[in-house]
This record gives sequence, C-alpha cells and structure tokens, in this order.
Amino acid sequence: MDAATATVITSSIAQGIVSLVEAFRLHTGKPEGWKPSHEDWLELELWAAKTPEDIKREARERLSLS
Repeated sequence: MDAATATVITSSIAQGIVSLVEAFRLHTGKPEGWKPSHEDWLELELWAAKTPEDIKREARERLSLS
C-alpha cells in the first residue's frame, strides 16, 4: 500500500469515527462541544453494536407497540 492510499484510508476512518460520535451526541441530547468520557465511550460502543432489529425492537418498546 502506498502512502497516498494509507492517508485516504486513515482519513476515511477518522471521518467515520467523528460522524459516529456526532450521531451519538445528537441521539443522546449532549450539548455541542461535548467530549465523550470513558463511560460515554463504553455506552457508544454498545450503541454502535446494535443491529437494525435491536433498534426497531427498542423503538417499539418505547412506543408501547410490542
């Protein structure tokens, strides 16, 4: 792998992480400029590991639709 390819891959991964953290911030109602704590990272990892089925099930439970 050449240096240019490695740079593109690294940049893409970094942008993905930033996007994930921003989505999590918005989802959890954190204020702008929020920086994740250790506990936030643990919660973020659990949130990111959810499957679409998990998300749908949780939404049904929140809306009492079972």
